[in-house]
Amino acid sequence: MRKSEANPKRLELDNYTIRLDLLTQFSDMDALRHLNNVAVARFYESARSRFFLEVFDQKIWPLELEEGVLLGMVEANISYFKEGFYPDPVSIGTSVARVGKSSYGLVQGLFQNGECIGLCESVFVFTKAHQSHPIPAVAKNILAEQLQKSCF
Repeated sequence: MRKSEANPKRLELDNYTIRLDLLTQFSDMDALRHLNNVAVARFYESARSRFFLEVFDQKIWPLELEEGVLLGMVEANISYFKEGFYPDPVSIGTSVARVGKSSYGLVQGLFQNGECIGLCESVFVFTKAHQSHPIPAVAKNILAEQLQKSCF
């Protein structure tokens, strides 16, 4: 996705419901001080983990809510708009974008020095015995509440 094709609301950090600020590390850069793709993926992962901890209030994380029901990420798409640089810190915004029968989607934005440098979209599916399974009620209620707070 090109930056010009992105939902304009996704390009503003204040539009996300959960925010995580991270310091970049020396190991996050390449020889030209660019934040490398592994570090960027890790930033998004850290923000998703923080989302789980904050939104689910650590009560149902890791999410094994019913006997044998598990949660797994099945898709993550990352778009890069601009280079990020070490040692400047980054901020990652995360919001629920969709809640379905057995899955839900998160959207994220990566920001450095007040500018959106990338976006990520991810999909999570609840499963049982290797088959999709309806979202457990407690999780569905929490996700629906977060979706109402989201502007995406």
